[in-house]
Amino acid sequence: MNLYRAKELDVTGTPRAHPWTIASNDPACRYVDFRSEPGKIPTALEDFRRWEQYPAIEGFYDFLRWVNGPDSLLESNDCVFRFEPNDDPTRPFQLQASGRVMLFVTDFRFTCSPKFGESLMDAFASQLMRNLPQSPPATVGISKATSFFKEVGKRGEQVVLYFWAWGDSEASTFSTLGTLFGHMLDAAKGVSREIEEAISLSERQSSESRISADNS
Repeated sequence: MNLYRAKELDVTGTPRAHPWTIASNDPACRYVDFRSEPGKIPTALEDFRRWEQYPAIEGFYDFLRWVNGPDSLLESNDCVFRFEPNDDPTRPFQLQASGRVMLFVTDFRFTCSPKFGESLMDAFASQLMRNLPQSPPATVGISKATSFFKEVGKRGEQVVLYFWAWGDSEASTFSTLGTLFGHMLDAAKGVSREIEEAISLSERQSSESRISADNS
């Protein structure tokens, strides 16, 4: 599998609000808070539902359940999925599955700090490099999107994971996609652990500074 920094897919213009309400190109597509309503994950994702006969789709639902669950310091904002004939001449396969998922850190001290988006992309790249196997025909592109977080009234950056998987049959393409989603889940868990460690270190240093100030 390939991994690359997808600068051409960065969104740096007008920030997208979080939470958003409806998609500008499809009023039927509405934001759902999967942290408070995880049970809606299988019903809210129209792009994925028609392919639920393949285990890969349940694997993506599992990814979203964990990312938006109580053990995660991440949250998802949006996702898209397509399955179509492959038109990439550099990929010798008949079919392509592709999509994206947007992620941010729930601690806005990090998310809204300058250049944190770059650090979060680096963390995902490092985790994915540890986990992605070399052979299956799939690619992950890492980019960022400027966002406005209504809860704190500040701009920040989200990481966007773009994914592609190829095959000559539906079964083989979705099999590769399922493997990819499993590695994305492992990467998200690793990134969340790194953030938890960073928060713990920051709080410990802050506490030590207060103790030092009190004793001076």
